[in-house]
Amino acid sequence: MIPIDLDTLIEVETPEGILLELHPAGLVPRLYAFLIDLAVRWTILSVAATILSRLGGIGVAFWFIGIFLLEWLYPVAFELYAGGATPGKRALGLMVVMDNALPVTPAASVIRNLLRVADFLPFAYGVGIVAILCRADFKRLGDLDVVRFGECFPVHSFDARQLDLHSPYRHCWRYCLSIINHR
Repeated sequence: MIPIDLDTLIEVETPEGILLELHPAGLVPRLYAFLIDLAVRWTILSVAATILSRLGGIGVAFWFIGIFLLEWLYPVAFELYAGGATPGKRALGLMVVMDNALPVTPAASVIRNLLRVADFLPFAYGVGIVAILCRADFKRLGDLDVVRFGECFPVHSFDARQLDLHSPYRHCWRYCLSIINHR
């Protein structure tokens, strides 16, 4: 398990009055998660290139379409259908959630990942790195999103042990968190 610094704690209060503690993911875990996801995507593209190269020009066209789809849909699909985590994030115990600790919405996930282009500028995620280092909650531009969709950001996975054991809603929240963490 990745050690978590105490100064990276964000507390979120639910409408029921339950206090959840979120630990935003910093630059290093996000970098490692990105590198794992990059290796997964390169492996998929390499296998696809090997298979599609046998089809000649049409294979190259399909390969470029595959690059486009993999670059733009890979993170969105995993954030929406795999518990808020790409394979790289899951390997490091990270997940993307909204500011209120609910699962990321489709609109927020799409916008978050479209803004990776702005984070990439001028090169090698320069703007994204500066944004992460300048904010206490480690949000990059893509995590700030458009306000009407709500902000979201990667956090270290949390579990039901942090819930108040005397709360009348403890069983409900344990069930909800188990769904979020194991979706």
